[in-house]
Amino acid sequence: MNLLGKIACYYIPTAIKRKNLSHLIRLSARAFECEPPDIRGKSYQQCLQEFAFFTQKAATEVIARKGNVQKVKKRLYRHAFMMGYNLRKLFKVRTPDEVMLISKRLYDILKIDFQGDSSGNIT
Repeated sequence: MNLLGKIACYYIPTAIKRKNLSHLIRLSARAFECEPPDIRGKSYQQCLQEFAFFTQKAATEVIARKGNVQKVKKRLYRHAFMMGYNLRKLFKVRTPDEVMLISKRLYDILKIDFQGDSSGNIT
């Protein structure tokens, strides 16, 4: 892992967290084929809440209208995979231990409990 990745394990400026969360929101909206929520002028914490409400509402709507849940899952996975791939390149993550370390930190930023081991087991 490069120096940027090591620093990110301890500290990520709010502006960078907000930028990446905004990107995640747009990717999620694309996956759900709907408009993303307007987060302009909102704090990072407010953006996190908007993201949680948005994804819950969008998923509920897909299920309620009997949309193609599998297609949505595939799009969500593909977008998340590419975002993770780009972060892996940015931080020069190479080993399974580094993957788990940076993954835990990134999920913590999103207020998502993440536990995993170097074998790739995630709980």
